[in-house]
Amino acid sequence: MTRVSTNGDGFEGNGASYGRFSADGTKVLFTSESTNFVDGDTKYQDDVFVKDLKTGQIISLSTDAAGLQLMVAVMNGIICRWYQSLIYQ
Repeated sequence: MTRVSTNGDGFEGNGASYGRFSADGTKVLFTSESTNFVDGDTKYQDDVFVKDLKTGQIISLSTDAAGLQLMVAVMNGIICRWYQSLIYQ
């Protein structure tokens, strides 16, 4: 068993998290209120992340087109079978 709610350095998230695995088991899409998964997360609300379980890399999907943090809660992501699309609200 491996904990997936960790940041890129392996430190546990500082808030609640829940998610879904990709069909091939290499990635997890999760919602979390943790603020220590990516740099610059300061809003203390739910965000959606994708974590590559092979590399440990975490990407925040709670950003706008310019890569700036959205200042609203973002949750309920869905990962498609081949990781070609991500849908979240």
